[in-house]
Amino acid sequence: MTYPSIVEQSDNQATDPIVLGTSSQTVQIPDKLNVGNGRMEVATSAIGGGVLASNLYIRQLNQTGAPAHLCWKVAPDGVPVLILTTCTTSQSSLRYKTDLQPFQGGLSLISQLRPFNFAWKTGGPREIGLIAEDVAKVEPLLTFNNDKGELEGVKYENLNVVFINAIK
Repeated sequence: MTYPSIVEQSDNQATDPIVLGTSSQTVQIPDKLNVGNGRMEVATSAIGGGVLASNLYIRQLNQTGAPAHLCWKVAPDGVPVLILTTCTTSQSSLRYKTDLQPFQGGLSLISQLRPFNFAWKTGGPREIGLIAEDVAKVEPLLTFNNDKGELEGVKYENLNVVFINAIK
């Protein structure tokens, strides 16, 4: 079977879909794909490749039904994105870091944090956690902002480093 090298858009987009490839073929999109009002891009970095999207809906992250633990990581090679991934390990090698400075926060920092028991406004079971605004007053490095620059959350995984100093 021969496939055309250029696929032309139909006059009637609602009833004449454009199909790329077949079930036995791999469709490759090397750069950008516009879907609806959003744009997706293929990105590569030192830790792998992925898709960049303004909004991403994920149906299921694992097959066991147990909650998947997710982490945001900064791409280590200058790609200006955060990477959503399952929490396993992080890049700790010196080759990914510059401008090293000792971090001294420990027990004095921990004693200023105030955990809360709370309910989400959107519903669901009660949780325990910290309030990002409170944490930012104590140590801004333990918080992150959203794309509007608004304070969004706590980098809970970085508390482990503070615990090391507190235990010492």
